[in-house]
Amino acid sequence: MHAPHQLLRGLTALMLLLCAGAAHAIGDSGGCTLDRIWIDTLKDGTPAALATQVSTRTERAWKTLAPRERKLLSSTPRALQEWQALQKNKLLNGSSVGCSEGVPIDRAIRGGNLEVLRWLLQEGADPNGPSGLNTVFDRCPSAPSRRGGTFDREQTAALYKLLIAHGADMNGTQPELNFRAGNALTSCHSLDMLQLFLDMGMNRSPQHGDVRVLNAPLQSAVWAALSDPGHLDRVRVLAQGNANDVRGTEIESRLYRYCRYSARWAANCKLLEPLLRVSLGTWPAMAPIAGNTLPADAFSAHREACHFPEVAFVKDFEIAVVTRSRGIATGMTFPGASEEAREVQIIVNSPGKPVFLVLSAQTPRIWLIRHTAGTQIMAVVIHRELANKSAPQAVLGLDKKTLLANVHCQVDFTDDGHMDARDRRRQRNDSLDPFDRGLPFKTYGSTSAVDAIVVGEPMTASTWRSVSAAPTADPRALGLQDFRFAPKVMPTGR
Repeated sequence: MHAPHQLLRGLTALMLLLCAGAAHAIGDSGGCTLDRIWIDTLKDGTPAALATQVSTRTERAWKTLAPRERKLLSSTPRALQEWQALQKNKLLNGSSVGCSEGVPIDRAIRGGNLEVLRWLLQEGADPNGPSGLNTVFDRCPSAPSRRGGTFDREQTAALYKLLIAHGADMNGTQPELNFRAGNALTSCHSLDMLQLFLDMGMNRSPQHGDVRVLNAPLQSAVWAALSDPGHLDRVRVLAQGNANDVRGTEIESRLYRYCRYSARWAANCKLLEPLLRVSLGTWPAMAPIAGNTLPADAFSAHREACHFPEVAFVKDFEIAVVTRSRGIATGMTFPGASEEAREVQIIVNSPGKPVFLVLSAQTPRIWLIRHTAGTQIMAVVIHRELANKSAPQAVLGLDKKTLLANVHCQVDFTDDGHMDARDRRRQRNDSLDPFDRGLPFKTYGSTSAVDAIVVGEPMTASTWRSVSAAPTADPRALGLQDFRFAPKVMPTGR
């Protein structure tokens, strides 16, 4: 009894698919839906003129259908409405592959046509304006003045604010581009638009999980300026105020390598030098530190890669790796972890020789760190492959100037948890990853649950007990609500 109705619904769905495919070329005379009349209307027309264009082009598409298709659609009002909505959506949002004109909202913005842009958004245009693999912000088309064709900041700001008011994400990228750390500040080369986007609050440091940080806005501009000084103005705009800090970033290792070891880049390096804040030893002109004593702010707390330019500047330090650590039972578990967190006490005893401390454990750990007088801890690095949800790590006892980094360092371990140095022949001496330079290291640990692990020069039990804190049975006794994050605890992995 319902078979004819079901058949009609099936035929209607089939026709809709066929019509959608046939209607792809509405107004298309060369692989792009944005023909000249349509572009001119978007740029200089009115909402009424645009509505007329939509109606005319929909009627034109209707006439291209076979009589049987028109009859089938006409007999089902809902199907006809859906077909008409499809045609309108293609006009408001569509651009065929290879179309260089972008999408309709691009043309309205380039024409500075606020009323047409408002109509497009109200009628269903995508405020993020995807075209290919970019958004309208990535393409950063500026609105020319109607009077002279020059950049009109006030008018352009009004257009982009209207997009944002309708849900546009000015920091967004297409899903296909989530491998990069960039947004429109990375891809836009217009200095006027860069400044406008910054003033509107666009994020200078976009993140997408484990990203290729060379595409972060400032780093991307610096990388371009190394080979072409024409990009220096972009660097100046992006590095305004306190935003010029590239310490601990991927681009810093490039600066170190190219500026120190290649005469080809020397001139551009000198131009970049006054614009950026970098780590010790990055620029060739930086003088050695007398006495091998690091300033309090020598290490940057910002770390995006296992690159430490500071270690190339320090002539004599020790890499200490703590891997064997039974630890003391705490009766506590980290949120989301199944195993109890065990506390490990570490005493660093290395007067006059800075220590680069690496902590590694395959189960949850609370590391309580103390040091003797005259000992300087350069940095504490958690081996990130092990600092995951199943084995969270907390670090207590560090002063504010000590770097605590959760980064991916190429540290190889044997099956029994020891560092493996067999692969050191492949490493480069100019690397800023201390584990990739073949630098000497020492492994420390203890099979005892009560003894502290002494790093550096040996100490007697009575001596280390004088500087060791009593075991912390409950980390919350230190006033910590969630001891993963305070007072000095691992940031989440990047």
